[in-house]
Amino acid sequence: MADILKDLQNGLSSLVSSLSKKPDSVIGVDIGSAAIKVVQLKKDKGRVVLETYGAVPTGPYANKKSGEMPTLSTEQIVTAIVDVLTESNITSKHAALSLQATASLIFVVDLPGNIKESQYETVVPTEARKYIPIPLSEVSLDWWVIPDQEYIASEKKAEKKEVLVVAVRNETLSEYRDVVKQANLDTKLFELEVFSMIRSSFGHELEPVVLVDFGARSVRVAIIEYGIVRVFHTVNRGSHHISQTMATSLGVDFEKAEKLKQTEGLQSSNSDVLQVINTSLIYIFSEINSVLLQYEREYNKSIGKMLISGGGSRMPGFIEKTKQEFPFDVAHVAPFEKTVYPEFLKDILEASGPEFSIAIGLALKRLTL
Repeated sequence: MADILKDLQNGLSSLVSSLSKKPDSVIGVDIGSAAIKVVQLKKDKGRVVLETYGAVPTGPYANKKSGEMPTLSTEQIVTAIVDVLTESNITSKHAALSLQATASLIFVVDLPGNIKESQYETVVPTEARKYIPIPLSEVSLDWWVIPDQEYIASEKKAEKKEVLVVAVRNETLSEYRDVVKQANLDTKLFELEVFSMIRSSFGHELEPVVLVDFGARSVRVAIIEYGIVRVFHTVNRGSHHISQTMATSLGVDFEKAEKLKQTEGLQSSNSDVLQVINTSLIYIFSEINSVLLQYEREYNKSIGKMLISGGGSRMPGFIEKTKQEFPFDVAHVAPFEKTVYPEFLKDILEASGPEFSIAIGLALKRLTL
């Protein structure tokens, strides 16, 4: 009898251990406006190893061209995810998914410094209502109190507390849960894109950093201090707008314009192409500068450098142009540097890194759960 009980206990112990064991491999799924990107990572002897990655354009799933931004149904999103998982030879079901900035708001509210922790549950939603244009019943809120040491070298008075607030539409969360279920993925982890990018692209920067995500639909601008989002702003014009304007100006179809942007960009010998791109960038750079000036005035701090991500930033000549416009270091993010991968992939991963910063950040987060 003793042996039977011992065997039973050992069996139960093994079962509990297997159920609580972290997955060997995880995936990050970045559902973008014009493409869906995936990355699969695993932990091996304390290292984060890149197993595989891939992407599919979303346009064809709505009978549009690659690079276009279709409005996909839940079923179409699921089909696209299943396709990219299959094409990329993804083997894990343990995932984390991105939440687009268009379905969320990020902002900072000031609260009295003497507020008690028990009061945040009531006070934060009351203050957040001033920033959210829809009823609070239609969103889910989360918030973090920015640590007191963040006030060092700032003109803000210490008697105030700053709280970073995130609001996400309940409708979006419900849709993503349906996507996860239909795609047969194992996750309850949904994260805003900016937090994934910070995780995959930042080290231990001591100076404020401006993170610019040049996407298809929009350009997201975030100012980060010690890993904390201080400012977040969306410029409602992205790389898709450039292609669309170019198609109209040159009298060509969207596919041709998209190809000109991706292959020639700011290095084109066609003056009309250059004019379209430069006009769009003037608007975007002006918006970024406005965000930077407001931050510098409010906090009396200067930006240390700019990190750039997003597929739109891979346009030829874009980084060089950006360096001319801003008085600090400008560089692409390099998220694959957080992983171990075969040496022969180095050049490819350096070039494609800006497109996969969100997916990598999501997978890194999933590895910690």
